[in-house]
Amino acid sequence: MVLATVAMLVVFNTVDISQIHTPSAISTPVTMKTSWYGEETRGRMANGEVFRSSDPTTAAHKKLPFGTKLQLTNPENGRCLTVEVKDRGPFVGGRDLDISEAAAKKLGMKECGVKALLAKIVK
Repeated sequence: MVLATVAMLVVFNTVDISQIHTPSAISTPVTMKTSWYGEETRGRMANGEVFRSSDPTTAAHKKLPFGTKLQLTNPENGRCLTVEVKDRGPFVGGRDLDISEAAAKKLGMKECGVKALLAKIVK
């Protein structure tokens, strides 16, 4: 019985971020497997803006509406940053969010490439 209770707690505390369509769906932080993209990505983002890897506010998510703001926290170092969904992606399996190179630097995750970050919608 205890094992079943623990399993239920894990299920209820896990959010499938790929299924989230509205900003009100995340009111508490969830873990998002996050990667970054940089200068090799050129051109316009899905929202029509020109991509700049030096913009620390850029994020890409497959379904969240453009303009959604996420507060990201790196649990290893405590660094926080607010980003805005301006693009679509990531298109690599198992990843929930892409952020700009500048955002990755500010969060202290550029060297590792992919990191589990805590994410909470703030607007």
